[in-house]
Formats: sequence, C-alpha cells, structure tokens
Amino acid sequence: MGFIDVKEKVIKTLDGFLDRNKRYAVELYISNAITKSGIGRIFITSDRTYNTDDEKFILKWNKDETYDVRYNDFSIPYDEVLTCYEEDEKEDKLKIAETAVVILKNGMEFDFECVGIKI
Repeated sequence: MGFIDVKEKVIKTLDGFLDRNKRYAVELYISNAITKSGIGRIFITSDRTYNTDDEKFILKWNKDETYDVRYNDFSIPYDEVLTCYEEDEKEDKLKIAETAVVILKNGMEFDFECVGIKI
C-alpha cells in the first residue's frame, strides 16, 4: 500500500469506529504485535475529539472545562502504519466487543476496543 492508501485506510477505519461508538468509552490496548505481550491500556472517554492532517491521525480526550486544556493526546503517523483494519464483533464472556487495529512498522500494535462502557 502506498502512503495515500494507508492514510485513507487509517482515516476510514478509525473515523468509522469512533463515530459508531461516540457515546461510549474506548479501551486502547497497546502491545507488541510480534510477541503479543501487553505494554499498556488506556481508557479514552466519550468526550473525545479527533482530526486528521497530512501526516497523522490525532485523538484527544478528557478536556478540563476549567482551564480549557486537553490532558490526553494520542496520534498515529501515517508513514509508520504497517496495517489497519477492523475486527468483527467478538464475544468474550458475556460482552461483545468491536475492535479497530493499527499496527506500526516498529511492531507496536494498538487495539481500539469498545464494549459499550459509558464513562
């Protein structure tokens, strides 16, 4: 895939996933794509906003109304993306999850998962 194709795929995949789940929190699981070992987990609240530019997809959340400052900011540079896709809904012990996956060339995997939690 060329740069334009990757950029369009990332925007289409994450935009669709975040829009469908806009009323719910999203869990972001960060792991090593090769060994599948977990690195971290982040809760992204429903007050999130996202935008794109020529170089990256930018996601922000947890806005403090008092100071009008965003404390959480996460971006995905298009030129670092190896693949991006959505997984079908999967059922895991009474919960059904929808997942969008982004894997970077350096082996980092980002799984955006929504199970309907409102935070």
